[in-house]
Amino acid sequence: MLETGSPLLDGHFSAVARAESVTLDTRVSVRPGPLPLVSMKNGRATIDFSGNSLSGPTRIWPALKFVARTPRFSAKQLPRGMSGAAKLTLVKRLIREGLLKP
Repeated sequence: MLETGSPLLDGHFSAVARAESVTLDTRVSVRPGPLPLVSMKNGRATIDFSGNSLSGPTRIWPALKFVARTPRFSAKQLPRGMSGAAKLTLVKRLIREGLLKP
């Protein structure tokens, strides 16, 4: 059985297209909708949002908590403990997954 999440949000495809041009200084916003929920599942940090989720190693837990409570930010503002490249990768992934928009 297939499960579907929420329908794609307005502007999602254009946001995905713009994701590659995002830099450490680009301001991004959390899309409107239910607040993201961050948890630890099976030893991995997970953020659940609008019928979707993203999991990663426990070292991204502080960054996911920051994203869940901060409506607008740049990748550079994510908490310490991740390189600039890792912060940028996470932000771009969250744009592609539909949680963030540039």
